Amino acid sequence: MKKNIFIIVTLLIFVILAVIVSFIFLKNKTNEKKSPDSEKFANINIEGQNLDNQNTSNFTLGDAGETGEGNDGTAKENPEAMRLRQITTTPVIGFNIVKESYFGNNLVYYIRAGTGNIFYSDPKNNNFDNKISNTTVPGAYAGAISNNGEYVAIQAGLSNKKELLVGKISTSTKSINFKSVARNVSQVYATDESMFLYTIKTKGEFIIKQYYPISEISENILSIPFREITINWNNDRDNLSPYYVYANPAKQLEGVVYEIYNNTKKRLPISGSALSAVGNKKFIIYSLYSNKDNRYKSFIYNIKEKSNSELGFSVLPEKCINTKDKIVCAVDFNSNSNNLPDGWYKGLKNFSDQIISIEYDDGVIVRNLTSPEKVTGQNLDIVNLLTNNDYLLFMDKKKNFVWQYKLDEDF
Repeated sequence: MKKNIFIIVTLLIFVILAVIVSFIFLKNKTNEKKSPDSEKFANINIEGQNLDNQNTSNFTLGDAGETGEGNDGTAKENPEAMRLRQITTTPVIGFNIVKESYFGNNLVYYIRAGTGNIFYSDPKNNNFDNKISNTTVPGAYAGAISNNGEYVAIQAGLSNKKELLVGKISTSTKSINFKSVARNVSQVYATDESMFLYTIKTKGEFIIKQYYPISEISENILSIPFREITINWNNDRDNLSPYYVYANPAKQLEGVVYEIYNNTKKRLPISGSALSAVGNKKFIIYSLYSNKDNRYKSFIYNIKEKSNSELGFSVLPEKCINTKDKIVCAVDFNSNSNNLPDGWYKGLKNFSDQIISIEYDDGVIVRNLTSPEKVTGQNLDIVNLLTNNDYLLFMDKKKNFVWQYKLDEDF
């Protein structure tokens, strides 16, 4: 009997000790806090990683505005998860932000890859994938939607049968009568409320043309003396900002940049290997491969002062979009710049981007807007940025899905 009592008492002591140890462990685990410096820019570090060991002394980093625990130590919901949202679940070849009415919601119109069907989503009301058009465009591989949502331009076809088709979007009949506008079109872009710009390749040069869907008239704007070109279109819906044209960037190609404004072109005083650029009326960001330093580098060109300075970290201008006073870019700060830009253009290198804004006023100010990997757990290689200053839209290069980020009111 005494033996049984001794065994029971011993077991109870072990149980009590186990409970005490577990309580102490869990309490310590709960009180662990992550250093706030690891959550935002600090000492020129992003997420604890130095910016590619590059010189960053010439710009100021803004507070990322991250959130963590509440004052009571309890978990606090991250509002970024509500601001950054995936809009489509199928590949897209073109999209735009369309205002439902003057005081209405911002709708996202988009063209589905392969079929050319047009859909819209209303993220504010959680209303997604609403089909506008049942008209199928075989072989649709690129496209654009006018800013007012009334017209669509789609590039379709195979080999020498590629053509640009333009039609009026009808929300009542769900059918579109397309008109063939041109062949051998390399790029198309929506500008103003109902006009498209597009490029046609000829012998030894490209011609930039504009098309008015209402009158169905095309006219030449100017020619560019390149065999292959990239156009970094402006994001200004009033069409008051320039856009930039350059040869497809490559390490072995010495490039120049043309600024296009008011249908006239001007060669900028910058040049170099693998050259590309993006800008607004105040400053231009351009990147090139430095054979001297054996790495990809980015610079800022001050338009008023006509001066250059190194940015301090590398950006691909094709992963940026201009606003009137800022440039928004998708940047992977942990990516090695030595194999840029060719590896990315060829699809041999993918990024895990975060989104930043860059301002220039008596120095460079860089602000972190959001980090998709931190917020969603997904690595996004961001391209085709678009903004109306309320929302930022972009596409994931790996899946061609469209995402939306709600900008701050004072952006």
